[in-house]
Amino acid sequence: MPTFHLLCAIHNQPNAVFEVDIDPERTVAHLKQYIIDQHKLTFAQFEPWHLKLWKWNKLTPHEVGDLNSNDSLNPIYTIGSVFEGDTLQGQCIHILIKVPGFNPSSSDKSIISNALKRGHSSSRPDRAKRLKIEDTLGLDSVLEGLNLLWQDAWGKGSATNLFQIHKIDRDGTLPHIDTPETCTVLNLPPMLLRNYEISAIMIRREYLIALEFVILIAQGGEPSQSKHRHELPPNLSPAGDPYLNPFPLYSSSPSRPRAVTLIGHPGIGKTLFLLYVLVCRMLASLPSICMEENDTAYIINSSGVKKVNVTALNSTLITDDSWCLVDSNDRLPEVPKAITALRKFIIQTTSPHAERTDWWTKFPRRVYRFFMREWDLQELIAARSVQTGEEASELNLKTFLDRFIAAARQAFIYGSAQDMYARLIMETLEDLSGDQTLEIIHSGRLLDLDKKVSHHLVLITPSADTRLEHLTDIPTRFLYETIRDYTRKDALQGALLLHEIFKEVTETTFAIDYIYEDFARYLIPRGGQRSVITMEKFLPKRNSLPQDPDTFFCVGCDGGPPFHFSRLSSCTKHTPGKLKITGFYMDEPLVLENGFYYPHVKDKDQAMFDGFLYDETIRTAAVLQVMTRDKHFVPDAGFAWLKSLGVEKVYVVGITPVGKSLDLRFNPEWDSLVKAVYHLPLDPEK
Repeated sequence: MPTFHLLCAIHNQPNAVFEVDIDPERTVAHLKQYIIDQHKLTFAQFEPWHLKLWKWNKLTPHEVGDLNSNDSLNPIYTIGSVFEGDTLQGQCIHILIKVPGFNPSSSDKSIISNALKRGHSSSRPDRAKRLKIEDTLGLDSVLEGLNLLWQDAWGKGSATNLFQIHKIDRDGTLPHIDTPETCTVLNLPPMLLRNYEISAIMIRREYLIALEFVILIAQGGEPSQSKHRHELPPNLSPAGDPYLNPFPLYSSSPSRPRAVTLIGHPGIGKTLFLLYVLVCRMLASLPSICMEENDTAYIINSSGVKKVNVTALNSTLITDDSWCLVDSNDRLPEVPKAITALRKFIIQTTSPHAERTDWWTKFPRRVYRFFMREWDLQELIAARSVQTGEEASELNLKTFLDRFIAAARQAFIYGSAQDMYARLIMETLEDLSGDQTLEIIHSGRLLDLDKKVSHHLVLITPSADTRLEHLTDIPTRFLYETIRDYTRKDALQGALLLHEIFKEVTETTFAIDYIYEDFARYLIPRGGQRSVITMEKFLPKRNSLPQDPDTFFCVGCDGGPPFHFSRLSSCTKHTPGKLKITGFYMDEPLVLENGFYYPHVKDKDQAMFDGFLYDETIRTAAVLQVMTRDKHFVPDAGFAWLKSLGVEKVYVVGITPVGKSLDLRFNPEWDSLVKAVYHLPLDPEK
């Protein structure tokens, strides 16, 4: 899509008018940064988040009175969505800028005026005329790029230099993370990649799996025949085979008039996947119809590339073996009727938004769904090496994945500015009530994320066993705590509320982990008596199927120790807040006394349990280990650390949701330290 040329004005400063060029896929936050970067003299004392922006897009004077702060543009909105359905008219003020506390004197105003004029020459052509010209050039540049690609790819088979092996250069900030030495990249004409700010496409293993599935459906197969599985590692393409085009194997068999929708989280590379498919088809001399705009289609066949209005599509222009590649976005919400009427095979890529899949109900045949995986750290490290001038370090990318959702677009944009990204998320949440925030989770279940904030907080990812279904998750503790703390001031109440929500959301992974970790941290130390199941201590595997409890686990009971286990109910009263609660870091010295201890930092990859109770009189700890997965290995490092602090005996309490079996394992050499093992099926509402 062509670049937007926005005329911006500082509120109530008649001479402070300037122009900013920006990609419509960029956000309001980027626009703020561009304004700061391009006019450093004017905004020298300000950061991007100080600026408040309003959409104006009017011919009327911009010397207006007070602006309603509630109408200011949300930093996470894309520029395209802000002006969706609007015409950017010449001579209009499109954006009004207001900076709290910015009220320049008359001398300052002249400096501002001169500074801005240096970046806005009066010799430029009439804005409306220039916009029309550049819009035309923008569309022609796509056509030009496809023509260049056609010349390089059509009918070339494996005799192509579009796919190349790329050596993965590391920056040394994550020496303990292993990656393959090379990956496969697809080089395309720059004008086809300019909207994505990348220099080449790294071919994910995910693309190969998705294309295998698509071809299976096109040939009349069913998903049960596919070999695809969620567990297929690694994600990176095999270094030994830089290019494997599956299409020549199937080109002799006509495709069925079926449809596949590939659904993936925003920013994971769905559009790039379609470009990969297009190149593979060109190399195999197979025709395609491509769409990313509501009224424009590109027909690619043996004659070359032709741009047509979508209303002009008809069977006389399209050969039987054509595929329709539809990239749904704000400008092309769903597959148009003109495409479905062709009775050709359709691939749609889309983010999980309801309006982009409404066409399913009108399509005369089944639309097959395929959910795409998010990125992992090794993929991001490889992609970082592919892109020229990438600012985010490998360490930046890891910390981003530890805090946020693993979407490549956001990781590379905000990898070196994560605090800014966190502020943008919080600013967006300020516009929502607690109930509206919880609706974000429900919207994920229904594949109807809003376009403003949901995809920054909730992950849509394939289910554990099939790509045909999805799960809704909160993938990091940072995001979980952001939602929890925003919905309720009390962390335990927030966790209980999210527990109610996620009881209805099956197959979640991290969210349930975090919720039960909070129960271990905030609920257990409040005291009380809970029923537990005694497990066989000396077996290599300590398995517990749901059964009747046989022991009572008492915490903070009046007149008793910090905790104890008893076959008889002996805890009739406890005092909330009796236990001292202390956070710890494993690499810092700690003197143990009666109370409850929890780790300050517990990443999903960290080898540490979820907390422990300590009785200084008998130098005994009750370790709490949350288990929401099928099995868990208690790390040696945790036991060794406790022993170094003077702990002589340990009780291990495995905490699971009610009705879930427990498969708890640890190294047998710790049997002399571990006195007993218990299973606590925790119902937080009791």
